Amino acid sequence: MVNGAAGMNCCHEIRKRSGRLPVLWVSDQEGFLAESRRIPVQEFWTQPVSCRLLKRIIQCMLAEYRKSRPSG
Repeated sequence: MVNGAAGMNCCHEIRKRSGRLPVLWVSDQEGFLAESRRIPVQEFWTQPVSCRLLKRIIQCMLAEYRKSRPSG
């Protein structure tokens, strides 16, 4: 977990390095939604997010990522 501007910069850096890697952004500020779409990230959630829901989101993102990977 990376907080604040450093977290946003981290999302930008991940996206620069890989357009396919799933990125989940959880923020305490709804105002970052527009920036999350510009990056883009796969999922943006505003806190509070329960551990149960967070686990389900991550499982779904990983399943999608695995399906999209070329076989080989």
